[in-house]
Amino acid sequence: MTPSASGMYPAKVEMLDEYAFSNCERLSKITFLGDAPEILEYCFENVTATAYYPAGNETWTEEVMQNYGGNITWVGYNAGLPCADGHHVPGLEFIDKETGF
Repeated sequence: MTPSASGMYPAKVEMLDEYAFSNCERLSKITFLGDAPEILEYCFENVTATAYYPAGNETWTEEVMQNYGGNITWVGYNAGLPCADGHHVPGLEFIDKETGF
């Protein structure tokens, strides 16, 4: 069995390029920390993942939360609190010592 992968994107990310994560079969969780970036058409082509976004942030609209060529489940979170599915999203002050984000 192949381990899953996840990514956390800091608030300053403004755009995810077309095909940025296409065919990343191990990608299972994506966490966005700030405003919605521009996400291009096939960014998540052939990806099945859960994308976490800050609930209550008005930039995260239905138009932004699409599948982008994959099967993306969008879940809103409140910083520092666990989501309904048990995923815990740290507060915005969180910095991962390995990645710097």
